[in-house]
Amino acid sequence: MDSFVFRHIRTSGRGSGSVEVTLPSALRQLVGLQCRITVRDGARTEIVLEPDMAEARTVFQQLWRMMARILLIEDPDEFSEREFCFSLAPEPSRGGQANLCWTDGLELARSAPRLNEAALARTVAGFGTALANRLSIGARHAAGFGAACAMLAAGACPFPNWQEPVDIAASALAGQGAWRPGTPLQATSPADPLFWDLCGPMFVAAADLFADWSEDDAGYAELSAAWRRGRAVEMNRG
Repeated sequence: MDSFVFRHIRTSGRGSGSVEVTLPSALRQLVGLQCRITVRDGARTEIVLEPDMAEARTVFQQLWRMMARILLIEDPDEFSEREFCFSLAPEPSRGGQANLCWTDGLELARSAPRLNEAALARTVAGFGTALANRLSIGARHAAGFGAACAMLAAGACPFPNWQEPVDIAASALAGQGAWRPGTPLQATSPADPLFWDLCGPMFVAAADLFADWSEDDAGYAELSAAWRRGRAVEMNRG
């Protein structure tokens, strides 16, 4: 989503050639990135700053390759930006299309040795959403599958509005013995293939679960109704 702010252009001294623009605090993570600057002449002159997102793009390519290799029988396609919507700030998938956040990619590229688990969760959720249609998972359950993968890998639900499918999947997978909380993050980092090897069985079990729900939606509907009743009970206790 586009946003607009107004700032003054300043100079550090006449004839110095140095020009400064104070940017919104939301762009703090872009500090240090090279930018392409374009000046567009016309009735309304525009100055466009295009940051170099090569770091984030490289991380997305690497993590996509490892996650897709786990879930797809055939060799996975290369990471394609056409499969995703992109945002500067974190936001959930929209309009049925998976979303990735540029600042999450930058955070993952720079976070060693301390991993940002929220950034990992949101990125895994985007990948899972994009892969769902290749795994016989219906469009209605694609975002839920992505969110469940995020929980399995990073131990966190990426967005509150996905709490229902995450809780239901966690309960079902724990009952199958397919989920042990925290195992991948305790073992290594997502830059290491071993991390994804540990995620693999859980991701495959989740894909089977959501594919079953896609064939027999009544099964999920019953679980959803039970989840909502339980949520209402908890809220009334408060």
